[in-house]
Amino acid sequence: MQGFRFKEQGKEKSNHTQFSISKSKISSATFVNLEIYNPLGQEVKRLIGQRLKAGVHQYQFDGSDLPSGVYYYRLVIGEHNQVLKCCY
Repeated sequence: MQGFRFKEQGKEKSNHTQFSISKSKISSATFVNLEIYNPLGQEVKRLIGQRLKAGVHQYQFDGSDLPSGVYYYRLVIGEHNQVLKCCY
């Protein structure tokens, strides 16, 4: 999905992550889920779970309360699904 940009913010070893969902993917109102999972497949946090209007949407996640390790971000826009890996 080209409309999903994943970018970590802050200093090295920062636990802040910013997500941008660009206009190219949300061209009309649609249901969007953005969830964070641990390596066991357990949902740690749901950042988005709602119908979004067309356009650009930005969300920030603060993972400072999570233990260091590998996490997975799952984005679902309508019928499109993408999973990205991140290390904190």
